[in-house]
Amino acid sequence: MIAIDKRLLVDSVIVKIIQKKDDWGKETYQKVSLSPVRFDRKSATVGTANQRSWSKSSTIFVYTRYCSMTIDDSWLNAIVDDGDREYKITSITPVYYPHNRKIFSYEIEVV
Repeated sequence: MIAIDKRLLVDSVIVKIIQKKDDWGKETYQKVSLSPVRFDRKSATVGTANQRSWSKSSTIFVYTRYCSMTIDDSWLNAIVDDGDREYKITSITPVYYPHNRKIFSYEIEVV
């Protein structure tokens, strides 16, 4: 695979992973910092005329060479804070090296 230049990874985010609910139904979080990462923010309009809505899906690229974090399904529905706004993790896609089962990167889709 192509080596990614660390100078392109200019973002850092904080992920609040939902741990459990306490006796009163309040969720407790574990905070994890991801840095350096690449965060591609995207917003678009969907539909026409009066049926128009905003789609604000974005993608976070985490390269294991620079950010040695194991990301699994417990991260689904976690909250991502980039300093400006909060997003919710909707899917996680591991990207593997072509000739072995080592993970090259993770693509985390957020809304």
